[in-house]
Amino acid sequence: MQPHRYSGTLLVLAAVVGCSAAPPSPRSSTVPAPSAEVRNLVLPLDRYELSPSDTQVIESAEDVIVRRCMAAQGFSWPLLPRSGDTEPVNRRRYGVVELSVARRFGYHLPPDAPETAHRRALAETREDALRPAGKRAAYSEHGRGGCWNKAHAQLLENVPTSNHDVLNRVVVASFDTARHDKAVARTLSAWSACMRRSGHHYADPLAAAGDGRWARSARPTAEELRTAVADVRCKQKTLLVRVWANAEERAQRTAVHEHRKDFNALMRTKTSWLASAHEVLDP
Repeated sequence: MQPHRYSGTLLVLAAVVGCSAAPPSPRSSTVPAPSAEVRNLVLPLDRYELSPSDTQVIESAEDVIVRRCMAAQGFSWPLLPRSGDTEPVNRRRYGVVELSVARRFGYHLPPDAPETAHRRALAETREDALRPAGKRAAYSEHGRGGCWNKAHAQLLENVPTSNHDVLNRVVVASFDTARHDKAVARTLSAWSACMRRSGHHYADPLAAAGDGRWARSARPTAEELRTAVADVRCKQKTLLVRVWANAEERAQRTAVHEHRKDFNALMRTKTSWLASAHEVLDP
């Protein structure tokens, strides 16, 4: 199986969590800097996944190759800047865990960080500036070829293949195993009791974050903000995030040991892909 952009795990985790994410909050608001807790929330499987900064390295290398290819055909292709403000991958793994985020956004997704939003805007401007002939050169007639496909294939030319589906399956299984761990189950019960004392009735944080009422409004309501703040305070009182992460770490380490051959192959893919990108960026 060919390696590909490592976006699948995040999508799979969203399905496991089961939260009907509320729409993003208005982009005029800036998201608070990540807390030390979420920056230190690192799990064993993270090292086999491309981080946001890794993904930007690969995309930047592809950008350089596309620019050369487009220039050879007489087209302009401005390079996008790399963003330095990528947030921790596990920031919302167990729902909202930071009071600063809960107070401002509730369960709504915070806006992108400024550098990330700027990079996306530049990409959109670049796309809009392409005339039909330029779009064909960049992506081919049906969007499956052209200079971008050439760049993607070039970076992967000597990269060993691996089965990323294994990683996705382990993400699902380890999250489910941890959720039903005895210590986690006890702590979830304590969290639920804490929430009831604040007037909120949810079995677990996933149910609170997935409450359909939150998705009905573009902005977090006062009730949503109160619920999210109570959610975070109860997580803190019960040490839920620490207990849950410890259980998931044990489940993931076990899975990596059981599928060592597959995970070694995944690491070779990741390392080689990044090395290929750096050869383009730092010749």
